[in-house]
Amino acid sequence: MTMVIQLVVGKDRIRVVDHEKLLKWKKSLVEGQVFDAIFDDGSSTALTPLAKRYFATRDEYAGLNGYTTQSAHEELKHFFGMCYPPDSPPVGRTVRLVPYHGEMEWQLSVTDMDHDELSRLTEGATLAVAEAGI
Repeated sequence: MTMVIQLVVGKDRIRVVDHEKLLKWKKSLVEGQVFDAIFDDGSSTALTPLAKRYFATRDEYAGLNGYTTQSAHEELKHFFGMCYPPDSPPVGRTVRLVPYHGEMEWQLSVTDMDHDELSRLTEGATLAVAEAGI
């Protein structure tokens, strides 16, 4: 599950803006569970509103299909053209070699997608969620 929450830097500590949202999310965790935290100071293009929308939609798609978020991520990239054949990775792009249904393919990183590519992926993910929810 992905959660985006704002933090405010104070003189001696960092404070959570929406503490209730954090507590609600915490209930989905189990003791000893390890998770990743991404801190964005706003200068990164990785978490634009469109990217946040994509990741939230990807998480919904994963839940509807019983997939891990990583599996959903790989499937959506495959479905909506964010991949390249194993013998021809794109030059100058951030990609990862991924096994998909017994075949290997290079998948483009969300952080390296231009606005049109990320829009296509997000719109495709939204349609996939609608279809999965039927």
